[in-house]
Amino acid sequence: PCGVRDLHQQMIRSFARLWMTNWGGWMIFSILGHAALDAASSSAYHLFNIGKPRIALCLCGVTKKTKILRYLRMTNTNWLYDHDEPLSRYTLGEMGDNPLMCVGVNPSTAVPNNLDPTVASVARFSKVMGYDGWIMFNLYPQRATNPDKMHKRFQKTLHEKNMHFIEEWVSKHPGSDIWCAWGTLIEKRPYLRRCLVDMHEIFASQGSNYFTRGNISKAGHPHHPLYLRKDAPMDEFDLGGYVSALGK
Repeated sequence: PCGVRDLHQQMIRSFARLWMTNWGGWMIFSILGHAALDAASSSAYHLFNIGKPRIALCLCGVTKKTKILRYLRMTNTNWLYDHDEPLSRYTLGEMGDNPLMCVGVNPSTAVPNNLDPTVASVARFSKVMGYDGWIMFNLYPQRATNPDKMHKRFQKTLHEKNMHFIEEWVSKHPGSDIWCAWGTLIEKRPYLRRCLVDMHEIFASQGSNYFTRGNISKAGHPHHPLYLRKDAPMDEFDLGGYVSALGK
């Protein structure tokens, strides 16, 4: 296995090469092997200052089974990004003292500085409404551009990781506004209802407030963030009642 010093040098060289490309200072390390990761501290924190904005790379809770990389781009924006690349994303957002939190069904391709249309609409709305940040959660953290490609069988470990990160950030912002925005896609998999039940327990324990935008579906599902009028208001949503109705 390579030593920590060699690992640092390799990472810096790789970082510098990527910095010189058109990635705009944002990169993702998903190529580190188990040996290299095991050589580094499980809570190592490395700061790189390469000419332009400072980039912080945190290796959080690294194990052979769980390699969660958190990146914060320390320029004008502090990105929140918890994920297992390339298959899962737990959170994505811009940190603030009063963030808007939004819940979708599952993540697509969005990453910091390259948001997909759904996440971009959430970010825009948060700024319009005067929030100083936003966080995108999902009922299920598996990346899939087509929700039909989500796991057919419920992956308990993946779900538990998702709940862990959601609880972490919601507990830091008690009483936050939660935009319920999963649309009718919650019907794609039966286990998504279970995911919402667990998520609701976390939200309720922190005194969260729930709202939707746009028309509620005939089945009572909140509207998806896309295809909304720009002036669509924030309407209160009875998440507890909705969860109870799902179980019937």
